[in-house]
Amino acid sequence: MLLDELVREVLKRADEVGLELELKDYCVGIRYCYAIVSGGRERAAMGVAYVPVWEIGHEVLPERAEPWDAPELVASTSLLEKALGVAIANAISQLLIDLSKLAHGDILDHLRLRGSDHVVLVGYIRPLYEALRKAGLQVMVLERSPALRGPDVLPDTMLPRVLRRATVCLATGSCLVNDTVDLIAQYARACRIRALIGPTAQMLPELLHAIGFTHVASLHVSDVRAAANVLRRGGGTRELLRYAIKYVSFERRS
Repeated sequence: MLLDELVREVLKRADEVGLELELKDYCVGIRYCYAIVSGGRERAAMGVAYVPVWEIGHEVLPERAEPWDAPELVASTSLLEKALGVAIANAISQLLIDLSKLAHGDILDHLRLRGSDHVVLVGYIRPLYEALRKAGLQVMVLERSPALRGPDVLPDTMLPRVLRRATVCLATGSCLVNDTVDLIAQYARACRIRALIGPTAQMLPELLHAIGFTHVASLHVSDVRAAANVLRRGGGTRELLRYAIKYVSFERRS
């Protein structure tokens, strides 16, 4: 599956550049799981991953984990283990990313949307949804969690049918944790814009571009310890952004 391939490639690239990986800390909050990985020479980065709390029973994170456990973790059928595996791969990716080569700011500042676009938002992000509607765009939302579904939100089981008519697909990085990224990559191929967005989309942008995403918009945590404290206290994206920088990567066309 795509997630497994992505994680193996992240570890391969870390090995190629000689990163001395060590998993310093990991934790699961009520919104995000985080992992802090050092790459030697006192360098450390945080990776985060969305936690689908309504789909987790009495699971707990493993007592011990290492960076090279990430492929086994993301291959698990435990969504909590998958979240940790994604968070570890995201942290390693953040050690490898060159922020100076990426655009900064919000994803909507970097999309060339057209009035005729049919936008599908996979994963309900209310501020983004409201901004798109305010711009007069036709927007359809797919959301897995019943708690987040309003009258205009469809379950994500409708994804193959809905994406056939879309020209723009904006998918949250939670699709990496719940293994729907394969479906999105397949059914969004005809979309002019295919963006992976949100904190969980921290994986190496060039790898995400290679599987079909034209844009990758996520964040780089600049104050790892402060961010860890806020996530342990139940913080979400809004609180995390106080200690992070938003970035956007664009597909390089030959």
